[in-house]
Amino acid sequence: MTALLRQAHRLLTEGLADALPERSRLARLALQDLGGLYEQTLRLIYRLFLIQTIRKTGSLRSGLCALNLECLDLTRAGDDQPGAGEPKEGAEQGDASTCRLWRRLQEVCALIDSGCQRSELTSASYPGRLFDPATTPYLDALAVPDGVLTQVLALLNCDALSAEVTPETGWIWLPAALYEDLLACMPRLANEPLHEVHERGRRGLLPARFNLAPAARGGPRRYPVGGTIAPGSIYLMPSRGRKSRGSYSTPSALVPYLVRRTLEPLVSRCRRAEDILALRVVDPAMGTGTLLVAACDYLARAYARLLGEEEVGATTSPERWKHYRRLVAERCLYGVDIDELAVELARLSLWLFIGQLEQPAPFVRENLRCGNSLIGIALPGKGSAAESASWPRHLARLLRQIPLPGDTLPATADERARIQRLADLWVALWFWPRSCSSSARAWRRSTEGETSLSLPADHTWAELLTAVARGEDGTQAKASTDSANGSDGVDGLPSLTAYLQTLRHLVRRIRPFHWQLEFPAIFFESDGHLRSRPGFDAVLTNPPWETLKPNSREFFASYDPLYRRLERAEAEQQRQRLLADRQIQSAWRDEAHWLAGLSRYVRQSGLYPAQQAPSGGRASGGDLNSYRLFVERAYQLLRPGGSCGLVVPASLYTDQSSAGLRRLLLDQARPIVLLGFENRAGLFPIDSRCKFALLVFTRERPAAHFRAAFMLHDPAVLQSDEERFTICLPRALIERFAPETLSLLELRTQREADLLSHIYGAWPLLGGQTPQQEEAGSWSVTLTREFDMTNDRRLFNRAGVGWPLYEGKMIHQYCPCFAPPRYHVVPEVGRQALLRGELERLEQELDALARRALPQPLQGRRRERVMTLLAAAGRGPLTAADVPLDCEAPRLVFRRVASSTNVRSLIATILPAGCFLGNTLTYVRPWRLNRARLLSLLSTEPTQPLSLAYERSLSPRLLAYLCGLLNSFVLDYVIRHKVSVDITMSQAAQLPLACLAAEEPHCQAIARRVARLVCLGPAFAPLRVELLGREDAPALPLEQRKERLQLQHEIDALVAHLYGLSAADLRDLLYAPHSFPLVATSVKEGVLCAFANVERLLESG
Repeated sequence: MTALLRQAHRLLTEGLADALPERSRLARLALQDLGGLYEQTLRLIYRLFLIQTIRKTGSLRSGLCALNLECLDLTRAGDDQPGAGEPKEGAEQGDASTCRLWRRLQEVCALIDSGCQRSELTSASYPGRLFDPATTPYLDALAVPDGVLTQVLALLNCDALSAEVTPETGWIWLPAALYEDLLACMPRLANEPLHEVHERGRRGLLPARFNLAPAARGGPRRYPVGGTIAPGSIYLMPSRGRKSRGSYSTPSALVPYLVRRTLEPLVSRCRRAEDILALRVVDPAMGTGTLLVAACDYLARAYARLLGEEEVGATTSPERWKHYRRLVAERCLYGVDIDELAVELARLSLWLFIGQLEQPAPFVRENLRCGNSLIGIALPGKGSAAESASWPRHLARLLRQIPLPGDTLPATADERARIQRLADLWVALWFWPRSCSSSARAWRRSTEGETSLSLPADHTWAELLTAVARGEDGTQAKASTDSANGSDGVDGLPSLTAYLQTLRHLVRRIRPFHWQLEFPAIFFESDGHLRSRPGFDAVLTNPPWETLKPNSREFFASYDPLYRRLERAEAEQQRQRLLADRQIQSAWRDEAHWLAGLSRYVRQSGLYPAQQAPSGGRASGGDLNSYRLFVERAYQLLRPGGSCGLVVPASLYTDQSSAGLRRLLLDQARPIVLLGFENRAGLFPIDSRCKFALLVFTRERPAAHFRAAFMLHDPAVLQSDEERFTICLPRALIERFAPETLSLLELRTQREADLLSHIYGAWPLLGGQTPQQEEAGSWSVTLTREFDMTNDRRLFNRAGVGWPLYEGKMIHQYCPCFAPPRYHVVPEVGRQALLRGELERLEQELDALARRALPQPLQGRRRERVMTLLAAAGRGPLTAADVPLDCEAPRLVFRRVASSTNVRSLIATILPAGCFLGNTLTYVRPWRLNRARLLSLLSTEPTQPLSLAYERSLSPRLLAYLCGLLNSFVLDYVIRHKVSVDITMSQAAQLPLACLAAEEPHCQAIARRVARLVCLGPAFAPLRVELLGREDAPALPLEQRKERLQLQHEIDALVAHLYGLSAADLRDLLYAPHSFPLVATSVKEGVLCAFANVERLLESG
């Protein structure tokens, strides 16, 4: 169906494009705004489809059906108006005689938009702007030719479309599906020759000048050419629209469950039908309104039940049923979306679902609004953001002078409008250009872009604030100030008019949405005072899942569709060629500026504290993601006792960047159910391995546990009893598994939860040592990474010169030479690059030491304070002799990239000294700083290098022992419940660590076996001496696979015994359906056999 409609849309767009150069001034503007033209043709498609559907569908009898729609019946158009579908001989394409069908369509659209009150026809006006002529100025100027419109109507009239669209279900699905499909492309005007290219089965278009080898402009073509597009032609390119931002309509298989599970607790407390109508439900990212339509149906049925009526067709007539839907839609449902066309389609969906098309429905337009629901002033009752200490100084001074509403609603409409303008100004300041300039030349240069001015200086700010409060649009300001000061303002500086223009541009771009001003009844009583429980009763939403930072691959792929396929070096060269185009460069800078302003607003405004909540002693932070902002916004919008249902990525319950949100939901809300899905059923048009979750929570006192399920595939499970496919997940277990981040393990059965709880026991976590514990004991584990494979690539060479650069794919369990190196690094170059970081870490330690040890705190910056401390100790600046480097010692490493569905996930080994590591390997830092020794060196030994204060973080035996733990099935079983694709350092740090003294039997037995597996070749000679007693001690070469495998079985058995597992526990761990399905049965049986003899293994050492 969408394929046919897309074909119709393409016909319209291309047909109109052919006529563009021959049309009026407005049409010439359309040529410069092809995106706007494309969207307007999409509006036209919806108009046509709606009209045709109403005309043909007998069950949708209404006032609209009485319209003279026979003018759009293609079987009559040719009879009634001979030759209307084809131009007369000698007539120009824009002649009126060729646009009769278009004029008839305009008349019908005008009737639908404004309504009709004639004796023979009564039709209510459409409650939105879909049919508003003002929304399609390009089309009205172009006057779509009858030839094009006839072909489009023929497609919309076909049986394939009629069969799929039904009054009961079709329109709930159609707006979302069609909208996403048609926005997959956007039109472009070819300003130069283009090549249609094919690469690896993908088709794309790119400028011919970019289809050259990097060597020279006249070189061979990079891709084979399948066709060309001449300059001046209009073509379609993949869009960077809602799909590229992770914005998808909610799959119909998920909607009923999410709506029922969210609204059920609220409905169950309603005793009268009127109580249902008192509920307030909102979708802050409503898209085309799928969830709101479903909520309307659910609440209407609940309303009917409380009236004593069960089902439609039983005791409730269709007209009364429509009346119930109308009551719910009018009094209960609210929605917001930043996309204007999506809002129109949501209004259309709800209007059609209500079914009373002949009655006015202004509430549809009033309750479903366009705006950015994430950006606005602080919600009432949530405290003021004006106290945030993180505001930049000059910005803070401006922000605090803006009088914003508190917990009282302004009494008059004029006062509310004034507050609205001031609130828009408050928001716009966060997105204002950061650079300041005092020269008129710089001002003129800055006004060439869309966003023009830096923050106003104090002498301009008072005028700007007054002008905004008065509602001046720049004309009045120009009359009062520009006439006196010149067009550029005082001393060549920008005028007040220019600042007002910049403000208007920013507000249009941001579309701030101030909830208390847009929906005051939700937050305030009729007398303007704050409600005792302000907010919505329910929030239902499927927010976009967009990482809010510049994405070069997505951006440049919109200009070169094969950009994603390029290798790193080729991509960088192509990027520079693309950025040589001033339009592309301007668009890239504009996107970066927009996202920088959004980041500043989120991180510094104080309105989203959970995004920055501390985790593990540092802010959870990470890259901003729109879904995380929507989760926090949903919580803020709820009244106490309210209920929320969301569709979110699985990273909400796994990633460290979501730690602040998890703490918010577990400490200040009550999770009801969390269902994790893997996209195997293709519910979303993304990779089948991607995971998402349905989350329902209430804003109530936290509970001790909630229901959860993970790795679900088939949405049909949602129709069964929840108790059958979920487990009871205690809050205490979450804190035990991840006390700092509160990450959730993906548990499938209660048996898994019990087994993991047993493994964790009372052991500390791998990354849980405090500095005091490190000083007191022999265990010190700090995880880190070394060189970044992208940012540090200038250091690498392919000539084999220097030390090898190890990557994750070069190692395997107990095998440091699984694959040869791709890159090498010259030792002096690598050391110098690492030295800066080590000296900075030592500098931080010295600064902390100075603050603790000195009676009077030192003044100045950190480096100045450290220099003062060193000078007082009789020392000069820090040098390379003062720090050891990690590359100079053996290191325990494990792969970062390791999916939970691989044969094994935790893959670790020990690497010798004299190598460098890429960031696909995580390693345990081999050195730790003895702070007491450092203080001693500063106090009494001024001539000794500070490197003497460093000592090995783990002895060789403990290093080998820890390697055995990480490679074991036991810890692999744990990590596979945490990871998706990568093992992050925070996930590894949450592993239970069996801390043993080096002399304990388990430690000795495991370490000795690891040494025999790892210590191969001369590079390991020092470690072999320390672990096995002599340099020529027997180690098992890689060729002796059977013997090596037996040693691995014994290590696995010893680790299982150490963690207190029984033979039954170990068998369950190995043979559970989703634990290690790809591991050979012979390997599992080998481990179980070794476990049966574990006491003998301990005795033999």
